[in-house]
Amino acid sequence: MYRKKDINIGKSKFSPSSKFEEDREYREFKELYSKVKKRYGLTAVEIITELEKEEILIPDCVFSQELSAFESIVKYLKENLGFTNKKIAELTSKSQKSIWQSYNSAKKKSPALFEITDSEHHIPVSALKPPFTILESIVRFLKEEQNLRFHQIAAVLKRDDRTVWTVYRRTMKRNE
Repeated sequence: MYRKKDINIGKSKFSPSSKFEEDREYREFKELYSKVKKRYGLTAVEIITELEKEEILIPDCVFSQELSAFESIVKYLKENLGFTNKKIAELTSKSQKSIWQSYNSAKKKSPALFEITDSEHHIPVSALKPPFTILESIVRFLKEEQNLRFHQIAAVLKRDDRTVWTVYRRTMKRNE
């Protein structure tokens, strides 16, 4: 995390050249920065901190028929990204006990590390929040944010088309 003194950019330390000031993208960035600062009442430090938060993405290649969606995600976050149970629990809004149980179950079903390949679709961990289950959140994200058809979602998650349709309908009813 930045401390205020770390990014205190005074004229003595940083003075943009006239070439920099003439850059159209730089001027647009300054304008956007001013709007964000004014709209949300954020300091430069808060804006930079917010910009530097990286979204954790789950590649579609981790999903399998053997593991539940939650088991796949927990196994990926723990083994491939090295997160602790506590961190995974915070990210997924689940208890540490359920993380532990899911990881142990996934490890028994699929002891090998995931081989991460190029993935066409990625699910952000931030999309896995209550009130929906993990599978509901994933299906909803892929349907509404990625505009995938039910068959495409089923292929990504390695599930039956009817299961995906049922899960999505359940989220729509819950949302009403």
